[in-house]
Amino acid sequence: MCIIQNSDKSTAAILNIYNYLQHHPIATTTKIKQACSLSLPTIMRSLTSLEKMGIIKEITGKERHKIFVYKEYLDILNQGTSFPHSN
Repeated sequence: MCIIQNSDKSTAAILNIYNYLQHHPIATTTKIKQACSLSLPTIMRSLTSLEKMGIIKEITGKERHKIFVYKEYLDILNQGTSFPHSN
């Protein structure tokens, strides 16, 4: 969170979205807009900032209907859940 607080961007919006992603590690811009009551341009700027910081990743590669994941958080949740490879 220190990276966010030290960013030159709109810290309040970024923190708002970051907090949302902590509870919903896979999210769309629509869900974020509904939950955080922010404009779409503000959401997109904040998500771009979070992506540049390496906190989130957009996984669809699409221009519209993007899905963002808080990858590090999901990695922690998935630790120890992989199946062993059988030979």
